[in-house]
Amino acid sequence: MAQARFEGSPAAEADVLKPRRQALALYDETLDRMHLDGYVYPAIQMPPPDETMPQDGKLSGGPHSDTSWVNMIGVPAVVVPAGFYPSGLPFGLEISTRRWHDGDLLGWAYAFEQATHLRRPPVLVDKGLLPINP
Repeated sequence: MAQARFEGSPAAEADVLKPRRQALALYDETLDRMHLDGYVYPAIQMPPPDETMPQDGKLSGGPHSDTSWVNMIGVPAVVVPAGFYPSGLPFGLEISTRRWHDGDLLGWAYAFEQATHLRRPPVLVDKGLLPINP
């Protein structure tokens, strides 16, 4: 299979670059219109499986994360601890902001963690989080 070149490709402009610019413009326009510094939203849709937890005989294919969209439009984001599921698995909140405001973002994340004290050091396990029944 031949490798496609992204640079200079008309398909890249139509399929990736133009939609990315449009999404970023909507992101920034909403921040401006609503006088916001950033967004806060759940970082995960379901508890993540660990590598030893089969689901229907295989590892889950997702959806796990609701956060990849910020990578696609190129804005900074950070996830902070926000609590725990009844099983003890952690969940987080993602905070995103305008491009080039990474320092503000890290300050907000630090302030949130200091105010909430929700972070717990991880408990390392040898054979996964849940027992596997043969």
